[in-house]
Amino acid sequence: FFFILEVSSITMIKAFLCLLFVCFVFAVDTTSPCIPTNTGFNKCASNATMLEEGEWSDITLTASQTLCYSFNGSAPDSGDVFVLSVRPGSDSDGAFDQVSANAMTSAGVPFGCAAIQNGQEKNDMDFHCYTTTSVGGTSGFITFSNRNSTSGATLQAYYGYAEGTVNTCAASYVDDGSSVWFYVTISLIVVVVIAVVVLGVGGYIFYKKKKQAANYDIYEDA
Repeated sequence: FFFILEVSSITMIKAFLCLLFVCFVFAVDTTSPCIPTNTGFNKCASNATMLEEGEWSDITLTASQTLCYSFNGSAPDSGDVFVLSVRPGSDSDGAFDQVSANAMTSAGVPFGCAAIQNGQEKNDMDFHCYTTTSVGGTSGFITFSNRNSTSGATLQAYYGYAEGTVNTCAASYVDDGSSVWFYVTISLIVVVVIAVVVLGVGGYIFYKKKKQAANYDIYEDA
């Protein structure tokens, strides 16, 4: 019985860790083969709303709508790359996978793009990296075009700068918006759960051994 209990506890620990790994490591991130265009440049103006650098911004489009936002074209450090990414987000709705994002210079020269892929959800993102020289100035535009003529779309977009190269572009170049304390909390929960299971098994085995010893003493006295 002790052996079965111990094996079951170990199996539960392994299953819990595997589930945790799947939930936090597995993600359907892509770098789609999109082609940059200057679609929607005619919607852009010098007073276009500026996206927050290094932050995920909510984008809401009506059916067939195109919106234009501006962005800061000055990289914090030389050698950084420009990062563009889109994802459904937790409040995604409608035809978000039919929205194309295009980054272009202030003169309308396209250099970057991104688009949510079929099957992506919530924090699954499509990300792309480009050289900062592609921006071609201190500012630029990012347009979002909804191809669906009957449904609106709600999604999230990100732009920022990261240390690295275009050839080594990775999902880690994008800030996922999670606080470091979130991961600290998850780690503490894992440690506590494992400790409780181990102590529970150890305490039960100790109790049974102590009870067996007491029964043995009674038998000896008899």
